[in-house]
Order: sequence, then C-alpha cells, then structure tokens
Amino acid sequence: MHRGNRLARIAVLCTALTTDAAYAQTAVPNAPVATPTPEADPQVLDERAAEAGFIKTLFGVEAPKERLRACFTRVYDAAHLKAHPYQHVVEIRISAHYDPVERPRKDSDTPRSKWGYAIHSRLRDGKLKTFLDDGSCWFRGDAGFKIRCNAACDSGDDFVMRPDGKSARLTSKDDLVHPEYTEPGAPEKLAAKADDSDFRIYRAKDSLCNFDKP
Repeated sequence: MHRGNRLARIAVLCTALTTDAAYAQTAVPNAPVATPTPEADPQVLDERAAEAGFIKTLFGVEAPKERLRACFTRVYDAAHLKAHPYQHVVEIRISAHYDPVERPRKDSDTPRSKWGYAIHSRLRDGKLKTFLDDGSCWFRGDAGFKIRCNAACDSGDDFVMRPDGKSARLTSKDDLVHPEYTEPGAPEKLAAKADDSDFRIYRAKDSLCNFDKP
C-alpha cells in the first residue's frame, strides 16, 4: 500500500524421486537421476490447488480471464467506537482483487503481482481516504486463505478470508492511520493509542467497492 498517512497497505518447494527412478539408480550405479520439475513438486501442486480453491470461493469462477474483485465492508457502531476510543476508522471497505495478467508497475520493471487489495475508509473526523497496494502481494495457503502484502519493504499486512468467503480479517503490523505510533522506539503513550491495525470485515455487494479500479 502507498504510505504517507496511509490507511492500509488490501504465496513454495520440495523434491521427490519416483520408485522407478530409485530402482533405475540401483540397477545402474552411475546412471543420472532425473530431477523433478517445480511443476511436479507435491508442495507446489498443493499450493496451486489451494490458490485455485481461494479463487473459486472468492470470485465464483475457476480460471479468471480478466481482473476480478471481491468486496468486504464494515461500519462500526457507536458501542464499538466507545469501547475503542483510539480507533479512528468508522467505516472501511476492502476490495480483494486478482488479475491473471502480470502487468508492469508504473515505477519499476518488476511486474505487479496477480493479487492485491484496495482500501477505502471514513474516519471519525469525516475524512475519506483510499489506498491501493503497490503490487507486492501474493497468495499463501499455509494458514487458511491469505493474501500477504509487503509495501515499500514493509513487514507485511495480511488479508485472511474465512473458507466460506463470507468474512475476512485485515491485520497490519503498523497502525494504519498513525504508523508513527508503532514505529520502533515510539513512546509508550503513542503506542497505547494504536488501534487501527485489525479489521474484521464482511462480504458485501461489489458496487460498494467501485473505488477499486485497474
């Protein structure tokens, strides 16, 4: 995600020998042993299967041909905001998107990743903010359905969706409204006020995330 008063910033390998290959090595002592390609690696195959399942749950299709997005939102009620006096976000919309085409970045020769998310928020003071990831995101299937983003060498933000696709959670290592509160060496008084880094959100109609454009 882009920094500056930013509100947000919205995934593998093993080797194995077949029985026939192992037998061939025994029968011919100096015979070369074929090295499995990454495409045949069990861990890679598992990861791809998990990602395919994530895509199916998130977008309802198995092999997208174009950029797709899924919208998650939440409006915090008065009771929640009263219990979290230092939370600045009163409404948040998160669009998780996937583009099967790896497109170039505007400021780098490195292609953007296929995964990402965009965030639109409204703060207590009425200000509206929209932030887009910088193309440094990838899918991870080792801990549920997860998209992890590293923006500008950041430590990482995680977007984790429930298997049923009805809700998700965005967590950031930094406070999203005031990142200075969670910087190394930040005064304890500021660190105690960091309460904009964990958001539970729910699936919503796509039109609510029209702010997320290619």
